[in-house]
Amino acid sequence: MSQKLSTSIENKWKGHLNQMNALQEYLNQNGVTRYQVAKQTGIANTTLANAVKETKPLSGQTVKVITAVAQALSKTPGQVLDDLIELDEDNSK
Repeated sequence: MSQKLSTSIENKWKGHLNQMNALQEYLNQNGVTRYQVAKQTGIANTTLANAVKETKPLSGQTVKVITAVAQALSKTPGQVLDDLIELDEDNSK
């Protein structure tokens, strides 16, 4: 593989990592999957799938999703939202 192609692939991968949705990153950091959140809370997996799309900003998250994540992690919705805001701010630096 040429160096140019290798660098291009690496840059795309880094760009993908930088674009990770804050909610998905938060779930990853807390060791919980969307499936686990859905199973524990009854929220639809498709709702969670839409919530973690790369294009979904934190400001577009619903109370329903934040509450479900909080319930699955035994936290309050306020704690989850505070954590997400901090994570989102860290990612935008």
